[in-house]
Amino acid sequence: MNGNYGIPRDIYYVVKIAAVSVVKLGLVIAATLMAFSISTSLFVNNLWLLLLFPINSAAIAIYLLLPTNGGKSNWQSFYLSLKRHKKFWISLS
Repeated sequence: MNGNYGIPRDIYYVVKIAAVSVVKLGLVIAATLMAFSISTSLFVNNLWLLLLFPINSAAIAIYLLLPTNGGKSNWQSFYLSLKRHKKFWISLS
């Protein structure tokens, strides 16, 4: 026995399936399911848009969850740039 009892070594351990975080995988699946449910009410007559909308939504969700140079995700980089450069947008609050 090597002394490994299935306990992670640190507090910030992330559960991964095939090198993908379970939380990120769940977010992509949730975004795709939400897009499917919205697309059935928006694009009733057009089959191409009915299929294209969930595929694009999943691609955008995957892109936003990909890591960037600073060790953060793309959505965190967008959020930080909006918080830092307040001249680019007008806050409604």
